[in-house]
Amino acid sequence: MNRAVSSFCRIDLPLDQALPLLHGEAPCTIELFCEAPHLDTNGDWRSQIKWLRQYAQTHGLTYALHAPCFDLNPASANAGVRAEVVRQYQVALSIAEALDARQMVVHSGPRSDPRLSVAQAREYVRAMLETLVPLAETNRVRLALENTGYGEASIITAPDDLLTLIADLPQQTVGLTLDLGHAVLQGIELGDAITAWMPRLVNVHLHDNRGISDEHLPPGAGIVPLGKALAVLASLKYTGSVVLESFLGGPRPISISDAWAGVIPVVDE
Repeated sequence: MNRAVSSFCRIDLPLDQALPLLHGEAPCTIELFCEAPHLDTNGDWRSQIKWLRQYAQTHGLTYALHAPCFDLNPASANAGVRAEVVRQYQVALSIAEALDARQMVVHSGPRSDPRLSVAQAREYVRAMLETLVPLAETNRVRLALENTGYGEASIITAPDDLLTLIADLPQQTVGLTLDLGHAVLQGIELGDAITAWMPRLVNVHLHDNRGISDEHLPPGAGIVPLGKALAVLASLKYTGSVVLESFLGGPRPISISDAWAGVIPVVDE
């Protein structure tokens, strides 16, 4: 397993202030979150590329990307929203290429309208991926589709749901991100998901919640069995990324080292 950190951990700070808080002396991958005040697909992101590349070189970092997701939904019933998702994801793929990032997380999304069938919502996500695959291949970026959405709006209720959705898409271009916190909210047993997804699993998001909402708490602050999940990953010799994606800001900020404290031994095995 390769330990990584999402810049979402300090989304409360501008990126130039957040980055130094996200890594230590050891080589690390930072999953850059494509939302203001970090990398904004609607802003002047090109002006950030040079210093981000220099920062990575100075500190021995590599980058991955998380596509924009605030108010965006690839499974939306609204065609205009879906078109905007594709546009912003295409910009994000250009950012990934400019930063030599070889992986980009994209969301699967929830149903935005109860009248929309789960099957149709999945078809919308599938269409988004088919549109992005050629550009992803050109830019040498692997898409990592994440399990998002929970409750009645969810289009994912079992591990096979996303596997079926991407089954005949090129494996070298489309993989899966297993978000452990989301999976608990979706009622998916983590060991089952890891085992089923292993051939396509390239990324794991690690954060906690109390089983009610997507809180992105630090490890150990909720009910998500992170240790069990990491043990299963280790037993199956998972070699992809494990990305800390807990929000660590607020009135009493938490350091990266403290957030990792309970899970580092397993992640580093």
